This record gives sequence, C-alpha cells and structure tokens, in this order.
Amino acid sequence: MRPAQFLLLLKFVIACCLLTLAHSGFAALDLQAPMPVDPALKVGHLKNGLTYYIKENEHPKQKIELRLVVKFGSLDESDEQLGAAHFIEHLAFKHTLHFKNDSLRSKLEAIGLKYGRDLNAFTEYDLTRYEISLPNNKKESLQMGLQALADFAGGVEFRSSDIAGEEAIILEEQRLRDNLDTRILRATHALALQGTKYPARSPIG
Repeated sequence: MRPAQFLLLLKFVIACCLLTLAHSGFAALDLQAPMPVDPALKVGHLKNGLTYYIKENEHPKQKIELRLVVKFGSLDESDEQLGAAHFIEHLAFKHTLHFKNDSLRSKLEAIGLKYGRDLNAFTEYDLTRYEISLPNNKKESLQMGLQALADFAGGVEFRSSDIAGEEAIILEEQRLRDNLDTRILRATHALALQGTKYPARSPIG
C-alpha cells in the first residue's frame, strides 16, 4: 500500500472513531453555540468590512506573521469561471496599486523574505489566503507588509499582457500535480461528495 493510500485509510478510520465519539460522549455539546475566542486575541472591525485579529507571540521573537483571508474560493465560481479564484491569486503578485511590475517580490526579498517560504498564497474551496512572514519587527517592514495585504484586498491591477504567461504557469502547476495520489483523491472526492459542487470546483482550476 502506498503511503498516500495508507494516510487516506488512516484518516477514514479516525473520522469513523470521531463519529462514534460524537454519538456517545460528546452528544450533549451545543453545536450551534459560537466558538469561544481566545482572551489574548484582539478582534476588531473596520468600516470597509475587514475583520482583524491581533495576537502577541513571543516565539519566535521579533518576527511578525501577516495573513489576509479573502472569502472567495473555487466554490464561488460559476461554470464559466472555473479557475478564476486561483488565477486572481496569481495575478495579485504581478501588479498592484503600490507595487508595479512584479516589484513586490523584489522589495520584500530585499528585507530578508524568501518567495515561496515567507511570501505565498493559497486558493481553497471557500477562501483565498495570502501569507507574509516578516523577518523582523521594524516599522518599515511592517508598513510594507500591511501595504501589500491592503493591495491584495483592494488594489490588484489586471493587465491583459499577463494572461498568457500566468496561464502557462498554472497549467504547468496542474501538470505537476497530476499524479496517482491526486487522482485517488479526486476519485474519492467525486464519490464522497457527489451531489455537491466540490468535485467540479477543484481550487487549482
């Protein structure tokens, strides 16, 4: 049995165990009750609809983790828009209001970030997530990181000249992922989630 198949089987067994526990020891839980919020977490709301969460973390010291979650993923696409969420995620790194002509990557790498490790983004079924891990807590680094997230949220510029090049990158990404493990997962989704939009809305497009 391949490692990926064993992992899939293990997840299935764990899920069955959790369902058994839910019907026994945890049946009295109120599943409609809101999840408790960590008292150390500062939560606020801006007039533009953005909800922000701030939490101090001493480990690792003098570093800042920034995340932007946009509530738009592959499930929000129509049949004519397949892959749109992932495509937008890619184009967000090309041109924005304050970072023209692919300059975001070079400016962030100049302060110590590494693209792919400290600067990345992921498209999922119900959201798109942008991640920036700042190597220090200097004011200018934080300002640049926050400006980048603000641009991702409302300052992305789309240029027709970028379409062909980015399409080729996404198609290559899809080709590299088209292996046995992915096909098994795709077949499993098609069976377990039939009747829903999930099987027809792969986040990669």
